[in-house]
Order: sequence, then C-alpha cells, then structure tokens
Amino acid sequence: MIITIENARSCYEEIVNKCKKSNGKVVIFVGFDIDSLCSLRILISLFRSDNIKYEIIPVMNYDQLDLKLEEFKKSFETIGNDSNKNIKAFVMINCGGTRDISKYWFCENGSEIYCLLIDVHRPTHHNNINEPKNLILINDNKYEIVHCPKDEDLVELENEIDEEEYDEEDGGVEENEIDEEYYEEMENEENDNLDQEKMEYENENKNEEEDTDPRNIDLKIEEEEKENLQNQNKENQKIQKRLKKKSEKLQTINEENEDDVDKLLKPINETKNKKSAIIDEKKIKKRVRMLKRIMVQNYYSGNYFGYPSAYIVYKIAEQLHREVMQTLWYLIIAMTDHYLQCHIDQELYDDLYNECHKEVLRLNQSKSRDLNSNTRKNQIKYEERSEEIVQPDSKYDYSNVKIVTSNKERNTIALESDYRLILFRHWNIYDSFVYSSYIMGNYMTWKEYGREEVKKLLTYIGIPLEEARQKYSSMKNEFKTSFNNKLVNICNKFNLNEILFHSFIYQYNQKTQLSASDFVYCLASILDYPFSINKIDFTSGENLNNYLEVEDETEASEEKETETESDLDYKNDEKIMRINNKFENFWTAYDFLSFKHPNLLKVSIDLALKFQKALSNKGTPIIDKRAISVTKNFRYHVMNTDNDDEIKYFHNPLSLEKLALFILETYNALHKYDKKFIKKPFVLAIFIAASKSYLVAGVMGNSNYSDKEKNQFPIRFRLSAKKVSARLLLNSFNDCIVEVSKEDFVSFFDELSLV
Repeated sequence: MIITIENARSCYEEIVNKCKKSNGKVVIFVGFDIDSLCSLRILISLFRSDNIKYEIIPVMNYDQLDLKLEEFKKSFETIGNDSNKNIKAFVMINCGGTRDISKYWFCENGSEIYCLLIDVHRPTHHNNINEPKNLILINDNKYEIVHCPKDEDLVELENEIDEEEYDEEDGGVEENEIDEEYYEEMENEENDNLDQEKMEYENENKNEEEDTDPRNIDLKIEEEEKENLQNQNKENQKIQKRLKKKSEKLQTINEENEDDVDKLLKPINETKNKKSAIIDEKKIKKRVRMLKRIMVQNYYSGNYFGYPSAYIVYKIAEQLHREVMQTLWYLIIAMTDHYLQCHIDQELYDDLYNECHKEVLRLNQSKSRDLNSNTRKNQIKYEERSEEIVQPDSKYDYSNVKIVTSNKERNTIALESDYRLILFRHWNIYDSFVYSSYIMGNYMTWKEYGREEVKKLLTYIGIPLEEARQKYSSMKNEFKTSFNNKLVNICNKFNLNEILFHSFIYQYNQKTQLSASDFVYCLASILDYPFSINKIDFTSGENLNNYLEVEDETEASEEKETETESDLDYKNDEKIMRINNKFENFWTAYDFLSFKHPNLLKVSIDLALKFQKALSNKGTPIIDKRAISVTKNFRYHVMNTDNDDEIKYFHNPLSLEKLALFILETYNALHKYDKKFIKKPFVLAIFIAASKSYLVAGVMGNSNYSDKEKNQFPIRFRLSAKKVSARLLLNSFNDCIVEVSKEDFVSFFDELSLV
C-alpha cells in the first residue's frame, strides 16, 4: 500500500503507538550506502525522542536480508520468552523495494507486524504497491503508480501465451475472414445466375432443332427477335439486381468497421454473421493483452533512482516539528552523494537544492533568535549582578572595547557554491586540479601536457606554483581571495563551464569547514576501504601509508602460509574477512556522522585522497591503451589481473561503479568535439581471485540516469544469464551490479554483447 508524502507522519505515529502499547521494538534493515546511513541517523533521532527501542541490522544483499528475516520467523514460531517476539515493526531503508516483500511471512493476513519500506531504487515491485495493507510505501512522485501493473495482469498474460501464439500463427486468416466470406457469397450467387442462363440457352437450342419447317421460318425469326429483346431486358434487370446486392453488402461491411470498440465487445446477436462478431472480439482482446504487455514492459524497462530516502525521513521529522540543523545536513549529504554519482539528474537536484535552501534560511533564523534571547537573558543577569558588585578602581576604561571574532558557531550550515575539485580545502590546489575527475576528463592531467594546462590556468588566476602546491590552509589570504574571485571567469575561458555547482558548507568545529561534496568523499572512503579501518589508531594519528604497507605485508605472509593449505579454506577465510571488514567500516561510518571523532575526519580525508589516486591510476591506462571495446549497444572493458594492491579498492560494488563512471565520463569528455562520436553506456568487469568470479557493473553516464532514460543493464544481465544458464552470485539491492563465476563469465559476456 502506498501513501502520499503529506501523510508520512501518520505512518510513523502508527509504529510508535504499536511499540508503546506493548513495550515493543523496531528492527531497522539498512543498506550499505551513504543515503542509507543518513536516513538511519534521522530516523534514530526520532525514535530516541519518543523512547522507542530499536535494533539496527545492516545488510549488503537480498541473501543476508532473507537470512535475517528467516531467523526472526523461527523465533516467532518457537515457544518461550524471546526478545524478538516483541517486534512490532520492520523498517527497510534502501533494501527490499525491487523484490516482492508481500510474500514474506510478516505480510500474511492476520500479522500484527507493521513494515515501512523506504527505498530509493526503482522500479518498486508492483505487489509492494498493490497488495498488503501492513506494508507501507511513501510516495515521492517517482513510483509511476499510473503505469504500475497488477498481479492479475501478469497472470493473464502468462495464461494466455498459448492462445496468443495460436492467434499469431493464424492471424492473417482471421483478419481477412469476413471479407472472404462476403466474396464467397457473391461468387456463389453469380454462379447460380450463370447456371440458370445456361439452362435457358440449352432449352432454346432444343426448340430450334425441333422446329425446322421452312414455312414457319419468317414467323420464327420475328418471334426470336422479340424473345431476344425480352431476354436482354431480363439480363439487364438481373445485372442491376446483382449490383444492388453487392453495394448493400459493401455498405454493411463499412458500417461494421466503423462501429466503436465498446460495441464490438458486446454480444452481437442481431447480426446475421455471428462468426465475424467472434473474430472481432478476439481482435480486441488481443489488443488489450498487447496494451497490458506494453504497460508491464514500460514499468520494468530499466532501473532508475527516486528521491533520496533521507528526503522522505526528513519530511517525517518536519511534519513532527523535530527538524534541526543536523538532520538537514544529513539530507544534504544524501542529496549530494546521489548527484555526484549521477543517480539523479540536474533537474531533480535543483528541486532538492531549492527545498534545502529554504530550510537552511528558516532554521538559521530560528537558531539566531534563540541565541539572541539567550544572550539577552545573560546580559540582564550580568547587569543585575553588576549593580551589587563594587567595581575595582582601574586606570583604563574598557567600556567601548568590543571583541570581534571570525569564528563561526558549530553545527551551522552556510549557502555557498562549490567547485568540482576534490577536497581542495584540505589538500593543495595543484593536486586537487590534477586528480579531480572533471579536470582529468577535459585536460588529461595524468599526462605532462595536461599538467602544463593546469599550471597555465593557475598563472591566469595569479597563484604561484609554490603557493598552489602548499596546503590550502597554509596559503596566504590574498591568493585565497583571488582564487575564489577569478576561478569561475578564467575557467570559462578554459572551457570548464561546469566547474561550479550550488551546494552547502557545514561548520564542523571552530576551525574546520566541510562542504557537502567533501563530506561525501570522506564518508565514501570509509565505506569503500577494502581493509578494516578500526585497526588504525585514531588517537595516536598513525601514518596511513605505514598502515597500508603493514596491511599488505601481513596479507602477503598469509598468502605464503596458505599456499600449502587447501585453496577452498583460504578462499572462504578471505571472503569472511572481506565481509567482516565491510561491517566494521559500516559502523565506523555510522560513528563518523555523529561529528564526535576529529581524528577520524583526518584519516577519512587521507583515505579519500588515496582512493582518488587509485581511481586515476587504474582508469586512465585503460583510456591511454585504447582498451575499451565497442558492441552495438555499449562499450566495455574487462580487467583480468588481480595482483595489484590498488585494485582491491574496486572489489566493492560501490567503488567499482565509481570507477566505471569515471572511465565513461573521462572517455566521453575526450571525444566531445568529435561529431561522429556516439555516446554509449559502459560495462566494466573486474576479476576477483579470492572468490574466482567477475564483478560486473553497468553505468549510463551523466544526465542519462533518470526515469526518462533508464538503465537497462539489469534486464540484460538477467536475460544473458538465463540464456546461458549462468548463476549470478551477487544478489545486490542495486541490480546494475552483478557477480558471475569465472566458468560462466565468457559465455555470459558473449551473450550480453548480443542482447
């Protein structure tokens, strides 16, 4: 069942009331992405304010989700006191929307468990929208409810496949059957008339043979002439009658063809030809089935993204009047993450930005009023106390002295445009230009002449190379101001017209400011990190380079030790280690959003810079070596090597999608002046030796990933796997990324290039 976003508060209040009546709890399933983390943080703040018990369960794919739900089902079926029996509601954030959740045990009739499904992935399964009453979805105007099919429509299409095939085989006979019957009747009538004429002609010949008397020849000639005239008149009359009958029958045919479709569906008892009415009914039923099939195909024609889940949860907080700066910042982070990954188009991002813009102004005004009222109260108290306290004698009068500070208050959001330069406030400007994806795509900065263009651009701005290679915080203020004032105008001369976009800045502490894009890069670096980030000593500030070297050495020693052991045991151990590392990094990212770990911020910045360098080091050689192949529908590249440390960054589905998008955008930008160049989607496959499989990601590119032009790779992946009987190992929430075993990969990819 789906409800409007204006009534989202009622859904939340229903969960709260159920939990308070019987001291129940809420189980929250959450996916492994930034939007899910931000939505989780907002939702937890609401549950805490209402004193609701909750349990957080992160899940990476549908297999883990099914396993956890099966465990809860067993706990409900067992006899005894179990804490899981107090579950009153499930909340699924960015997990479960694309599959049929209505078939699970908690959606059966008589179940008291309430399920709230908040998923940014589209299309949502039609049964989740149509069937159960205790499964609730909040409409963000991206669900395509008008075109959503019903389960009955799919059942009808499946049951009528055989009948439809028969109709297709004999369709040409049915269409012309009515006309053929009319023409057959006309031919039969003409043949009857010809038979009558033959009979008359034979009788006339017989009479002529019998009457051979010469005396009567003259009389007979006269009689014959009269009879011939009469016969001609009769023939003319017969011909006129035939023409009238033909014209009448043709008129009836035209009248029947001009009837409405609704009249043809009704039983036609008045017409003489009942068979033609049955044929017309079949034609219209066939058209209805065709329209239903088109509706189903359009609904499931490809994947796209709706509004961020954090937007829906923030709307619930807004309707409850519990929105604060932190919850708004979570929404801004989720919105920026989807925008940077090209999950949403520019139009949707502008709509979200305008709403956040209004919220920032409103919340800043309310916060300033609170601060003014508090300072006024403190000032009154101080004046009352100052009348009682005797001031000591002093030579100097400090009454006119005012303290002016440039430090801003913590946890405030400012409206400020941002540049497509990665972490330039926490790095140096030169390296930020060289390693930013947007600049690399336009100037090929991994090559020498591209870096010369960057130096030329910096000289136009008026920043010396020595200053540009210093940390941004250590630069002189005059160069900072010239950078901010001149960058946009000079970049337009260098054909970097899209370097600026509207964004927000968050005051992390008194010294540190983070833009929304910087925060996304830091948070994503924690989730994409291939090892356990908890092994880094945040308090001592251990050097990240040394940590990575130690990590690689330990892994190399483990490989040497396990060479003599079973390969299967080593494969399982490494796979378990990878999964455990992901869960540990998830909780580290969850703590990072609490703004309580300044050392974690430094480490995440270093991780983000290392990830961006790895992105450049692995993506640019593919373009330089012209290793991108082309098929009819997409371009692709297969990475068969797994002996590099940097490549382990991309064993994660989210990071592999970023690498594929980086290669596609850079490749398209290098060919933007080629008129014959045709933009196509891109498929990137990478070999993972630990699991002996290939991870495959399909991306559409910038400004193409919307509900108007959907990503059709999930359909192509499933069709290709079905035709070659290949088993897809990764049952991810994002169907655009799949995992295929090494044995099935060649046949799978060959079939994919033909689909």
